[in-house]
Amino acid sequence: TSEQTLGSQTADIQIAGKKLLVTASANFKVKDVIKSSNAIESLTRQQGGYVALSDISNNPQDSRSFVQGDKNITITTYYRQAEMIVRVPRVNVTTFLDQVQQQVVFLNEHQFSAQDVTLDIYREQLAGQLNNDMAQELGQQRLNSDDDKDQSSNVDAITATYAARRQQELAQLERMDIEDKVKYSTINLTFAQPD
Repeated sequence: TSEQTLGSQTADIQIAGKKLLVTASANFKVKDVIKSSNAIESLTRQQGGYVALSDISNNPQDSRSFVQGDKNITITTYYRQAEMIVRVPRVNVTTFLDQVQQQVVFLNEHQFSAQDVTLDIYREQLAGQLNNDMAQELGQQRLNSDDDKDQSSNVDAITATYAARRQQELAQLERMDIEDKVKYSTINLTFAQPD
């Protein structure tokens, strides 16, 4: 058995004032890909997460043919592998990986990453606020305009207002995406069984 384990202290890091985006990946051998895939799906749900991708493939490795009596016999060896991407609440990552460890026969490799995205979230908040302020100011200027004959000025103001609002909404969506990635860690698992 391998002394390596999937567990890591990376998932438990808490730094005041920091938002950390934790990701992990592992490549390992299992006894049975189908049973392990089902177990990992169940563990993911138990920890409040979800399976974002599950792909199981059978790839021929070797094929031998021979004649026995009046029959042609072919023996084909297959390599069965699964790739899974699971999203697990960050607070449950260590527990999830400890439970997945029970499926591991041999750990080939694993990787953890904790990326500080505090400034990215703050940047998107500022961009959203700036675009909101711009949209309000442009809208107010359009309402206060006494020159009804200058239609192109109003069209430009309306276009700029909606462009600023669109940028505000995009910034808000980007911030929400980053916050989701902080809350739910992404774990990439690749595992195979003996031929």
